[in-house]
Amino acid sequence: MDMELSAIRGERGLRAVLEGAHEAFIAMDARGVIIDWNPAAEATFGWSRQEAVGRMLADTIIPARYRVSHRRGLQRYLRTGEGPVLGQRLELEALHREGFEFPVELTISARRSGDIELFNAFLHDIGDRRRAAMYVDAQRAVTRILAEVETEEEVIAGLLRELGERMGWEYGAFWRMDEERDRLVCARVWTIGGGRLAEFAARSQETALAAGAGLPGRVWSSGRPAYVVDVTRDSNFPRAPAALAAGLHAAVCFLLVTHGDRLGVIEFFSSTIG
Repeated sequence: MDMELSAIRGERGLRAVLEGAHEAFIAMDARGVIIDWNPAAEATFGWSRQEAVGRMLADTIIPARYRVSHRRGLQRYLRTGEGPVLGQRLELEALHREGFEFPVELTISARRSGDIELFNAFLHDIGDRRRAAMYVDAQRAVTRILAEVETEEEVIAGLLRELGERMGWEYGAFWRMDEERDRLVCARVWTIGGGRLAEFAARSQETALAAGAGLPGRVWSSGRPAYVVDVTRDSNFPRAPAALAAGLHAAVCFLLVTHGDRLGVIEFFSSTIG
């Protein structure tokens, strides 16, 4: 009886820890079915515990492109006991209930309960850390390119191409201030997204923004870089319908400054939601 009471108290203590944890905690069984889901997991992924428990983990939080590897890895562990990812700190993309992906850091462990194999994972969103690293990388690239090229056109073209490719963006543009109109205008576009982005590029090039208006306008006015998780839901983004049609969501925008003078602003977009 004392052992049973101790086990009950231990279970309750563990549950209290998991309920109050700031990291998302998820457990699944050997079939890949979710069997536990704490409040932090609810906040991180958008599914309530009642909704999540009983669902397949792969279909709930793993992007489609990773699901085959996930299932193969699970079957390999059950067959051989080998799990290279177990106990490792990993950085991966996760899937939110609303359909967008975001970066997470996680650790996975396996345990047995009688004859049953179970898997636990602690995860947390590292989007803020990724964005901070991105700004540092962008600044370094700006400094290097400014030192290597001579004309302003070469600077703009080099920045859009290199930053876009290195950071995985699909669309980039440079906006400069038209002094006569006192409006920001889109002066150059870079893209790797093909035809689906042509309409958004055209819409951008025909748009003129006052200081404070839209993403380029607010960065020009504030002087501070901006990151938008989903521009299609941003109340201060006039090109939202065109972005939605092009499948663009996450965006970053920052001032381009040389010798203390503002040349303009650079913006990048991605089809993922950041």
